[in-house]
Amino acid sequence: MRKKILILNEEIYKLREQGFTYQKITQYFNNKGIKVSSETIRKRCKKIYQEKGKREPDLKVGRKKVIQIPDEEIYKLREQGLSYEKIVQYFNNKGIKVSSATIRKRCKNIYQEKGKKEPKACINLPDEEIYKLREQGFTYQKITQYFNNKGIKVKIGIIRKRCKKIYQEKGKREPDLKVGRKKVIQMQDEEIYQLRQDGLSYRKITQYFNNKGIKVSSETIRNRCKNIYQKKIEEKPDLKVGRKKVIQIPDEEIYKLREQGLSYEKIAQYFYKKGMKVSFATIRIRCKRMYQEKASDYKNKKSDKTSLADLEKKLQELKEKKEKSGELLEEYVELKEKYEQLRKQQGKKEEEK
Repeated sequence: MRKKILILNEEIYKLREQGFTYQKITQYFNNKGIKVSSETIRKRCKKIYQEKGKREPDLKVGRKKVIQIPDEEIYKLREQGLSYEKIVQYFNNKGIKVSSATIRKRCKNIYQEKGKKEPKACINLPDEEIYKLREQGFTYQKITQYFNNKGIKVKIGIIRKRCKKIYQEKGKREPDLKVGRKKVIQMQDEEIYQLRQDGLSYRKITQYFNNKGIKVSSETIRNRCKNIYQKKIEEKPDLKVGRKKVIQIPDEEIYKLREQGLSYEKIAQYFYKKGMKVSFATIRIRCKRMYQEKASDYKNKKSDKTSLADLEKKLQELKEKKEKSGELLEEYVELKEKYEQLRKQQGKKEEEK
């Protein structure tokens, strides 16, 4: 048996750092009489770089020499406030091809190794310029486009945050958005809710508002419905798209079935057999709401009964006191009369003596 020859990690690492591809490293060891596959070398490289906490270099297969970008150079550029895109442009101008994703990963690893927090890219956006554009009726999207056209790459989220901050600092109310020249018309939650309860699909509700001159998408209506029903702790109604009417299930009927001991699934099956499609989740939410309402009603009634009983008790006590007072008054009158009679009699006896 041939003796197994071990390949040292450090030797593989040095070859990889010198720009050797997996294929070249495989050939290198094969030429030394050490049989190994490219796949084994690939796996060993991945493990080595993971253990070192470093990013494996991006190598190009060919005769061209791989140009390594020093970590320190990337670090200095990032510290100067350059974005990933600006750093990519910097290296591309030097003839070094690299992607934004690579720079982003390299930056992440560099700052992790240094134990520092990576700074955000410095975007030179004058507050006063943003403020003037906003006051002119520019939307966040329009302001974003304005700066992008000037060569300043910025996202709509940053513009929105900057606007909020600017108006807070000025102590002013930010103007309502205008899309084009038309003012945005707000849709009331209650109106959307009633349309949904009436059995209208998202598409129908969208058409309803579009016919009123309010431009809105079905996706917006769907999200608004979701938020509305979450606030109301209700399940959105299961609607059938077509000419069929949506069948509403009375709360009392669900309550009776639940009181009979039926599970949510059994109640759903019961209505399904009656041609009413409803999920067990809907039944669960409806039951929860009903029992909360009934518990509240019971508590209120109990409170009312207790109050009434207390009043009756107090009235009875006062009545008894009143009666006792009347009896004492009569007794007092009788005693007083007897006292007067006895005193007169005694006075007469003394006079006779």
